Amino acid sequence: MAVKPLAPRYTIEDLGETLVVSIPSLKMWPFILLFSFWSFWWIGLEVVFLIALFTAKESSRINALIIIAIWTVAGAFLLYNLFWQVFGKEEIQVTALSIMISHVVLGYKRSKEFLAENIRDLGLARVSMRDLLYRRWPSPLSGSDAGSISFDYGARTYRFAASLDDAEAKQLIAAVQQKYPQYKQQIQEP
Repeated sequence: MAVKPLAPRYTIEDLGETLVVSIPSLKMWPFILLFSFWSFWWIGLEVVFLIALFTAKESSRINALIIIAIWTVAGAFLLYNLFWQVFGKEEIQVTALSIMISHVVLGYKRSKEFLAENIRDLGLARVSMRDLLYRRWPSPLSGSDAGSISFDYGARTYRFAASLDDAEAKQLIAAVQQKYPQYKQQIQEP
């Protein structure tokens, strides 16, 4: 029995001067399950800490307030990453002048724009020794150094499209480079 080819997970919308690519976030199901259960525990302890804050003696309220602040910041970070896993998407807007990479979670959007004149070697992400030694997992808060597609920008390599496999990444790169030939690979010699 022949295997049916799968459709890509990304969508491309051509708006004339702009290509808009939407890529769902990488779903790491063990992370999602673990932190879904953890979030209920976190909310329960947050309530307990708040009750303790209001029932504590005047002298120990400052300690309770510090614990609540640390607990809230840590929980917000992990909840945001959980929401990224479940609801997030990468949105890439490509024009002749720039590439803008955005992480969108429940309407909240963080973007970085890269000028075309500084972009070199747009292609499949290359694996470096640094990548092998310091494994990273995609996170919208960490800047997401993981991805199937990369480009050099000045003295740094940026990666994106972490949820795509190589075949999808090649198709997406081909679509971008067909519309915008200036993004074809240009290996710079030192």
